[in-house]
Amino acid sequence: MISSMTTARFFCDTRLEHCDTIELPDDVAHHVRVRRLREGEPIVLFDGKGRQAEARISVISKSLCQAKIESSSLVSREISGKITLVQAMASQDKMDWIIEKATELGVTRMIAVQASRSVVKLNSDRASKRAAHGRRLIESASEQCGRNHLMQLLMPHSLKQAIEACKDQPMLACVLSEAALPLTSESLLETVRRHQGCSVFIGPEGGWAPDEQNELIKAGAVAISLGRRVLRTETAGLAAVSALTALQRWDHPETVQ
Repeated sequence: MISSMTTARFFCDTRLEHCDTIELPDDVAHHVRVRRLREGEPIVLFDGKGRQAEARISVISKSLCQAKIESSSLVSREISGKITLVQAMASQDKMDWIIEKATELGVTRMIAVQASRSVVKLNSDRASKRAAHGRRLIESASEQCGRNHLMQLLMPHSLKQAIEACKDQPMLACVLSEAALPLTSESLLETVRRHQGCSVFIGPEGGWAPDEQNELIKAGAVAISLGRRVLRTETAGLAAVSALTALQRWDHPETVQ
């Protein structure tokens, strides 16, 4: 049996069936060559929808790279709660960091929001390029961390669109307010536990504008606090996701789906 957690892993958006011999996509073939893998060496492929295949390289040349699939099965390493991270747009390096780490932490879906205080404003062409770049980051992070389901990425949305997309989950909005509930509030945790998930809204540097805060609260979002210190936008969402996962035991072996 191939050790799937130590063997080279590659995202492969194709059918992964037992006993099939498949031609590896150009990007995967390129990485196989860069890593100097040889014929007969094991690799692990996953399709981003939950299927994982153990395979061996059968042919590798300058023009062709094929693998023989030895076994294929559905393997889930998802946390048992569904988390949507609604993140206000930030600079590209910060957004790249957030996308990568949100993937590693098991976030189900990430929605990038164009907030009024966002330092980055994207036109449709730049938004399309950033979305494609973000998807490549998700694929790479999933290869590294062992996820077989790709995190969904939507960008950029208006706050109104994000609220509409999250209306079926409890909405938690990180805001600077004395009325904000601590993330450890038992009533808050019980609501999240009952719904088996939540949406976490994280504002830009400087926080949500007053009209955005009002829009969130009016839509039913609960104002939350992550402590007495002010966290950067690229820290706040990841801290909230990590805390919720631990408090709800969503990544504990006994509760993982």
